Amino acid sequence: MVFRKSGYSLLEMLVVLAIISLLTAVVLPSLSVSYDSWQWRNLKEDVIQEIRLRSISAYREGTEYRTGNMADHADLLPEGVALLFEPELVITDQGICRGSELTISYKTRVSTLHLEPPYCNVSENHASTQ
Repeated sequence: MVFRKSGYSLLEMLVVLAIISLLTAVVLPSLSVSYDSWQWRNLKEDVIQEIRLRSISAYREGTEYRTGNMADHADLLPEGVALLFEPELVITDQGICRGSELTISYKTRVSTLHLEPPYCNVSENHASTQ
């Protein structure tokens, strides 16, 4: 009668767990950096989208928006986000943007976006720090 070994030994299981632990230790820091980059990019896209929606709303409602009006909705932004418009962003009642420079800062990242008239087209300053 021949007995066949079925299953894994304890030593084999420990080796597999050690390999998985090493791979996890190597991968986790890069995942954290990737998540932060994704969060930062998503935040900038959300701000740009909000500005574009303001332009449409101004046209539909026939009202003028200024950056002061946007500050009324600061609760929609994550805590710690600072927006600085220089000069003040004005979107006329016809949906026309007068242009501005927007500086977004969050945690240790800062980025400057140029909002160009008449449609608030966005161009990013490539000298922004991350």
